[in-house]
Amino acid sequence: MTLRHVLMSGCLLALLATPLPASSENVQIDPRFNTVTVGDSAGASASPGTHLGYQQLTSLSAASLLTVPTGATSALIVSESQDVRVRDDGVDPTSAVGFPFTVGVPYTVRGNLALLKLIEVNPSATVDVWYFK
Repeated sequence: MTLRHVLMSGCLLALLATPLPASSENVQIDPRFNTVTVGDSAGASASPGTHLGYQQLTSLSAASLLTVPTGATSALIVSESQDVRVRDDGVDPTSAVGFPFTVGVPYTVRGNLALLKLIEVNPSATVDVWYFK
């Protein structure tokens, strides 16, 4: 299953995804909204939906998977203290390789959340995750 990442530097209620033509095979970038979409976005809603839970990750020195609640199809992810890197292709991210999630910026990820792996760029990262369906 494909995964959709939406990066927004705005509030939760302002989440939008208006992709432009692909800049590579499955990646679309829209600088107007600071948005990145990865993979097939068919069926994804711009609304975060019903809240299903919260998770805080504090041990990210090695690539870590999320603990996704049953039924969750999207997550709002914010790193509190350090930048993190993320991959969804089955390969572990490293502190230098992977999609960068900048500290303090909310990122919405839609799709198969169980594929998402995170790692800290520098020690002591704390990541907050809110799950939705």
